[in-house]
Amino acid sequence: MNGKQVLGLCGAALLSLAVLTGCGNTVSTKTEKVTMSAHPVVLTLDANITALHAAEIMPKVSGKLISAPLAVGQEIKAGEVVAQVDAAPYQQSVSQAEAELMAAAATATPSYTAAADTGERAKLDVWYDMGAISRVEYEQMRSRSAPAAAPAVDTEKIAQLQQTIQTAREMLSNATIYSPIDGRV
Repeated sequence: MNGKQVLGLCGAALLSLAVLTGCGNTVSTKTEKVTMSAHPVVLTLDANITALHAAEIMPKVSGKLISAPLAVGQEIKAGEVVAQVDAAPYQQSVSQAEAELMAAAATATPSYTAAADTGERAKLDVWYDMGAISRVEYEQMRSRSAPAAAPAVDTEKIAQLQQTIQTAREMLSNATIYSPIDGRV
């Protein structure tokens, strides 16, 4: 026998073995009637909810909170007060800076004791209040009528005190924190 015949004989034997193993088995089937019931369909979905717009609110000043913070989930409109920091220290800074400016301005302004100087200054004040003379003209006329020993005005110190007042007022205004957008906390 040659190789092809041996191979053909083996293949025939395998085929007959496969056919014979399927004989004698019976397939049983079962059928059931399908009925409709009133059970609801329940879907469980996992999801992460994120806001479309978000704003992180950071205070510009530090201090004790005097208003109750908002509750989580509370609705809020743009411009509503979110929190209030104790403004007393900042108000005190403004008052102190204003007092220093007034003191610096008072020491720079000469005092008039002579009756003629008082009358002339009153006349200049009336003209300035009416708008008949400008501030520059008013200052020039006052300086001409002032005594020779008048103290010099420290404009640099006054400018510095005015800047201090402005900074203190900004800090005072930052003591109230407002919501930048409508939304939910």
